[in-house]
Amino acid sequence: MLSRTWQPKRQDDPNSCWLWTSYRTPNGYGLSGGVYVHRAAYKAFVGAIPAGLHIDHLCRVRACYNPAHLEAVTQAENNQRASRARTHCRRGHTWQSGQAVTCRPCRQERSTETQARINELQRVRRRRASQLVAV
Repeated sequence: MLSRTWQPKRQDDPNSCWLWTSYRTPNGYGLSGGVYVHRAAYKAFVGAIPAGLHIDHLCRVRACYNPAHLEAVTQAENNQRASRARTHCRRGHTWQSGQAVTCRPCRQERSTETQARINELQRVRRRRASQLVAV
C-alpha cells in the first residue's frame, strides 16, 4: 500500500494529473527512494508491469503518477507516441513530421557553427605558419 505522500495533493478532478512534488530527475520523472513514482503507482493501482513493457504517460507529463494516465506499452509504441506528441525541439524550432531524431534547423545551425570554428582554426594556423616562415 502506498503511503499518504503518494496520494495526490488535490483531487478536484479525478482525471487531472497527479503531479509528484518531491524530487524529480533532470528529465522530469518523479523519483522516491530510487524508484520511479509512475512505475510504483502503476504497480500499486493497476498491477504488475508485464515483462518487456514500459509505462507510457498518456498525458505526456513525466511527473504525473495518476494511474488513469499510465499504460504499459512496448518501447517502440512509447517512442512513436512521444514522436507524434512532439511539436517543437529544445531550441524552439517547429518540429516537422518525418524528421530524423535531430531537428533540421538545429542540425544546420550546428553545421554552420562547426564550419565557422574550422575556418577560424585554419586562419590561426595560416597566421602562425606565416609568422614562423617570416622569422
